[in-house]
Amino acid sequence: MLKEKAITLGLKELGYIRCKRFIYKAGWSVPDVEHYLYFSMYGSPREFLAGDFGLRNEAAQSFGIKCVRAYGGAIYQFGAQDEPIQCYMRFPLGKIAGWNPRWSLTLSTQPESALVNLIKGAVRDELFPVIRDVTNLGQLLSLLERDEEPVRWVHVNGAMRVAQIAYLARVLGMGTVEIRSMLRHRENEVFAHLKGATMDCTSYIERVIDDSEIAAHAGNESL
Repeated sequence: MLKEKAITLGLKELGYIRCKRFIYKAGWSVPDVEHYLYFSMYGSPREFLAGDFGLRNEAAQSFGIKCVRAYGGAIYQFGAQDEPIQCYMRFPLGKIAGWNPRWSLTLSTQPESALVNLIKGAVRDELFPVIRDVTNLGQLLSLLERDEEPVRWVHVNGAMRVAQIAYLARVLGMGTVEIRSMLRHRENEVFAHLKGATMDCTSYIERVIDDSEIAAHAGNESL
């Protein structure tokens, strides 16, 4: 059985610091972009280990939560929480590492040291080439715009993602026309996360774009 202490020591070699049980923050995170790893065990008995990675800009995430609470329907009134170590832009580590079954590691098939090495290898060899240099708002925006592994839109809440993109774009000085061009082809990804909302996807995106201008301006004034 893989113990959390073994994961903690292995990830420490890669610059990750334990925040709480099975949650790790990259020590090389910067205020603009925080990086996290999340692990969980499942099965009966708990035979499988799954892992995710997450990225967040605190202000962009907060804006995304406010948007889905305001316009996304009753489902978001209590479900979306703005917590310090929560990332809503969170993606499966096991998928890019090729873990099976279900993008997970089977704990009983290998010794602890081998399992830790698989985790470290996934982070170092598969994840770092994608996210290690994402340390400013422009790089985060570019990453969130993409729909390719390991940051496919299908893995996250599309309504929150478009809101975060709109906010980041505003902070970086982009105008309404440019932001609309970035988001207008994401209506299908938004649709799945607006069930029960009072507005359609197009209206949601337009409202988010309008609100992002106010929110980004308020954020710049506080700097």
